Amino acid sequence: MWQSNLVYAIPPRRVGEQAENFSWKLYRSPNCDTLLCYPETRDEFVTMRNRLFPLATLALFLTAISCSNDSPTGPDGGGGPEDPEGWFWQNPRPFGYTINSIDAPATDVAIAVGPAGLILRTTDGGATWIHQDSGTETDLEGVSFFDAQVGFALGGSSLLHTSDGGSTWTDVRANAPFSPSGVSATGALSASLVGRVGEFAQTTDGGLSWTPRSLPGPDTPYDIDFVSPSTGFVSTFDWNARVVVALSTTDGGANWTRVATGLDFIPNDLFAWDANNAWIVGFKGMVLRTSDGGLNWTP
Repeated sequence: MWQSNLVYAIPPRRVGEQAENFSWKLYRSPNCDTLLCYPETRDEFVTMRNRLFPLATLALFLTAISCSNDSPTGPDGGGGPEDPEGWFWQNPRPFGYTINSIDAPATDVAIAVGPAGLILRTTDGGATWIHQDSGTETDLEGVSFFDAQVGFALGGSSLLHTSDGGSTWTDVRANAPFSPSGVSATGALSASLVGRVGEFAQTTDGGLSWTPRSLPGPDTPYDIDFVSPSTGFVSTFDWNARVVVALSTTDGGANWTRVATGLDFIPNDLFAWDANNAWIVGFKGMVLRTSDGGLNWTP
């Protein structure tokens, strides 16, 4: 069968003005070799839409491209996830989505989250990725899985929980006692939350209810990561002293060791490998590491 592609060009606003250059991303149809370009950012799309649709500035070229229903389907080895409309990423590879956070709970399994409720999952070490329906358009900023099946994702007004590897997600944000900035799944039904106003809470029923706990100091928590039900870390910032402060616990959060690192940057993300080794990363490309359970941190 024959299909048509619309190729849009944005002309200058007035004579002598140079045409605008946008950053384009490329999709491939799963049932033919048709290519579709679209603007990279929302602002660029809005500009394109506003500039294209008024008849006075519309430049529209229609190109007929042959495409057979018998053409090969699926990605051509690029590994990009399939878009809900059935397109596959071609450039950049493996996909061009913005990723805000990622967690790898098992060998070859990883889950990534991003803007507008984006959730992607791989089960082959990143060779291919699939979309998961998050049920939200909130920008997701964090994700934590206990194993390949049980995990949480959060961002804005959403706190999502899954027990089937992300096939379905349930928003349990209404049950949380505060707006979370970080989450760590510690068991099949247990997890810990931190919030930007020094809040800390834990659940033992998959997020249906949360028990408020306490953290030391006047710090602003950004992220949390537990390597076991008893051992965990929290990255915080002391705005009075303007230093990154790292918290560590070995009794499930009943007591915390507070260490001021002496460095001034926002500690956006935290990753703990085991009871001794953890990393804090943030603005200005800063990275802090501990190899003694959080007693000392070095750039």
